[in-house]
This record gives sequence, structure tokens and C-alpha cells, in this order.
Amino acid sequence: MPLHINLVLKSIFVSYEEYLQGKKAATKYLKPVPKVEIKLPQIKSMLNITKVQLSASGWTLNILSTRVATITNPLGQRKVTYFGFETEEKALQFKKWLIENTTNSTIYVRKAERLSQNWECKCWNVPTELIIQIAELDINQQTQLQNQ
Repeated sequence: MPLHINLVLKSIFVSYEEYLQGKKAATKYLKPVPKVEIKLPQIKSMLNITKVQLSASGWTLNILSTRVATITNPLGQRKVTYFGFETEEKALQFKKWLIENTTNSTIYVRKAERLSQNWECKCWNVPTELIIQIAELDINQQTQLQNQ
């Protein structure tokens, strides 16, 4: 059952049946789904997202890959993104790159608290397209390592 997200119109369909009927999610509880399909002219992605409930009020940690995660509020709006790294140096290099190549992004480098890596960049206002591309790259690299 795909969760369809139209990033241009910000429409969210919460079940396969509602997706087929074209109904938009409004205020009802969004059920977690195993896969998220993102459709945008520039982006077509299928990610397995692990959702971890952080609070009874509905804050959720969404793990896109071993090195990428987001936190969403009870309304499903992304509030922060995490990118994981093995070393502080790599995290600082990513921070520098992100500041130079995006607008309005805020980044804080710290010892990992959310991801299984040693260090992480906690980021705000990162473009969705970039988050997806980095998660896909990480998944592809992990798959290649497993197949060797």
C-alpha cells in the first residue's frame, strides 16, 4: 500500500483505497505504511521508511537509511533532518558543503544521538529532493557492500 506524496501540491493520501479514490488526508490519524512513494517530475523514489514513535502526542522519527532520518510533528510536517557520518571531520565537511550549496539551511554537528553513526549533522530547512537523493545514495552504497 503506497503512501503517495505530491510535493508540489503537498497532498497526502494515507491508504491505497483512498489513493485510488483521490481523497486527501486531513485531520484524521495517519497510519504508518512500510513504503513511501514520492512522485515529482524530478524525483521518483521508493524508500523503506522505519517509523519510531517518539511521543504519545505523535512526534515521529522516520529512518530513511542508515545515515538519514527526519523527525516529523503530529501533523506529519518535517521539523529536522539528521545525516550520519563516521567521523567529525566528514560531518564538518558536509556542513560546509550544505551551507555553500543550499539556502536557509541551518546545521549543527554533534555526536550521534539519533543515528547509528558516530557523528551526525542535525539540519533544518534542507530541500526534500536533497534528503531523498542522499538517502538513495546511502541505500545503494549499502546494497553494493552487501553484494560484494
